[in-house]
Amino acid sequence: MQSYDERGQLITDVSYSNEKPLGSGPTASLPSRVEITRPQDQYKLSISYQDSASVELDRPYPPRAFVLENKWGLPEVDLDAQNKKTANK
Repeated sequence: MQSYDERGQLITDVSYSNEKPLGSGPTASLPSRVEITRPQDQYKLSISYQDSASVELDRPYPPRAFVLENKWGLPEVDLDAQNKKTANK
């Protein structure tokens, strides 16, 4: 899946691969690897399941599970800052 800016330049490229059954018992078959590339921001992120059978489907997660903590105090960059400036004009 790809998204482009108003000049036709690639903003985000997402690929899904290595489809596997997830969970135990009745399962869903989903990509076990997702790769996100943002060439203009010069970064790439790959996410994969180490053990797809251990994935628990349809269970509630606490809100804390969706918080990304910067435990190491690394520099943080708001990749959407430029888009926010353009939208507020």
